[in-house]
Amino acid sequence: MTYRPPPAKPFEYGDFIREVFRLCWRFRFLWFFGLFAGTINSFGGGELNLSNIESPPVGETASWEQASEWLHAHQSLIIAAALAVFVLLLLLGLWSLVCKGAVYASVREIRADRRVSFSSALSRGWSSLGRLLLLYLFLALIVAGTAVIITAFLLLLAFLSSLGTAGSAAAGIAWTVLFAAVVGVIFTTLGYLTCFGLALLLPALIVVIVTFAGRAVVLEKLGPVAALKRGVRLFADNAGRVLLLYLLGFGLSIGYSIVLLLAVTVTAVPSVILWVMAFNQGFGLAWVIVAGTLTLPPL
Repeated sequence: MTYRPPPAKPFEYGDFIREVFRLCWRFRFLWFFGLFAGTINSFGGGELNLSNIESPPVGETASWEQASEWLHAHQSLIIAAALAVFVLLLLLGLWSLVCKGAVYASVREIRADRRVSFSSALSRGWSSLGRLLLLYLFLALIVAGTAVIITAFLLLLAFLSSLGTAGSAAAGIAWTVLFAAVVGVIFTTLGYLTCFGLALLLPALIVVIVTFAGRAVVLEKLGPVAALKRGVRLFADNAGRVLLLYLLGFGLSIGYSIVLLLAVTVTAVPSVILWVMAFNQGFGLAWVIVAGTLTLPPL
C-alpha cells in the first residue's frame, strides 16, 4: 500500500510574528545583545582616491600649508589615533560575535521552555566566540579569493593586450566572449528580469545562509564548511517560507525606520530652535544647558 502522510499544518505568519514580539517583550535582556549582534554585518569601507585631491586655490595656500605642517608635526598622534580606531572596530566586531552567539543560544533555550538569564546568554556567547570567528574568517577568505580571481583575470587581459598583435587578438576574443555572455543574459526573454531578481534576492540569500550557518556553529558546534553546508540545506528545505519571512522582516524594518525618523525629527525641532537662540545670545550658560537637555530626546 502507498502511504500518504497527513497534510502538514499551514504555517501562520501572523502568529509567528506575534510570537516573536511576545518573546522580545518578555525577555527584554535580549535587546542588549540584539543591539550589537548586527554590528559585524555593517562594517564598510571606502577608498582614499588621492587623484581627486587637487591643489588648493591661491587664496587658501596659507591654510593648506598650515594644515600640512600640522599633519607632519603630529604624525605619531595620527598613527596612534588610527590604530586606536582599528582596535576599537576589532573589539566591536568580536563583541558582535559574542552577542550573536548569545542570541542564537537564548532563543533555542526559550523555545525549549528552559530558564534563560542575561548571565547564561553571555556565557553561551563567550563559549561560541571562537567557532563564530572561524566562520567569518572563512567567509572573508572566500571573498578575498574571489576578488583575487577576478583581479587576476583582468590583469591577464591587460597583459595579453600589451603583447602585440597575437596577444591583442587573444584579449579581444576574451573580451568579446565576456561581452557577448553579459549581453545574452541581459537581453534574452527573461534575462533582464533574471538579473533584476538576482540583484534583489542574492543579498537576501547570502544573509539567510550565513545566519543559518552561524546558528549551526553555535547550536550544533559545526565547523565553517559543515556549517555553510547546513545553512544551504536549511534554506533549500524552507526556501519559500524563509524568503517570505525575510521580506516581512524587511518591510517591518522600513516601517520602524520611518517611525523612528519622524520621532527624531519631531523631538529635534525644539533643540534646534534653542541652539539657534543660544547662538544669537552668545552661547550663554543657561541657553546651552536648556538646549543640551532638549538634545537628549532625539539622541
